[in-house]
Amino acid sequence: MAQFRIDRNSVTPKGFLRRVLDCGFDEVRDSREQTKIIHPLVAVLRLAVLALASGARSARAVEDRSEHLKPEVRDEIGIHERVSDNAFGLILGQLDGHDLRKTLHRQVKAEWERKRLRADQVPQNTVAIDGKHLATISETRLRALSSHRHHSMAMSSRPLSYAMC
Repeated sequence: MAQFRIDRNSVTPKGFLRRVLDCGFDEVRDSREQTKIIHPLVAVLRLAVLALASGARSARAVEDRSEHLKPEVRDEIGIHERVSDNAFGLILGQLDGHDLRKTLHRQVKAEWERKRLRADQVPQNTVAIDGKHLATISETRLRALSSHRHHSMAMSSRPLSYAMC
């Protein structure tokens, strides 16, 4: 039987936090009224990445993760208390998709500069991102779909177009 060697780099907590910090969430515009802010936007976005990476699949699960963070991780990402699922959902609903896309680009560039990205199977360097088919939907239609996801009347009868990148 042939043996396969998996060439991978293990992820350490320090390395993972560094990659979260690479995103540059501080450049995402915060449209909330500044006098009513309890949780900084940067901290909420960092929490979102950490929670998703640890298997959280709902706003309630993100709230649970925020409640059980170790003090050193809490200090690193800037969360000082539990972030409720309602607050988390409201904050994410107000974000600009273009700003978030820029954070992804910054992270990919940082990984490239560290020489952590390389072409394994394809002769060119590529990056595959989940949800890439959303790039083929107009921003107006995407906003309509996300804001009316519970109302079937708001959904268009036209199928979504998918494209290979």
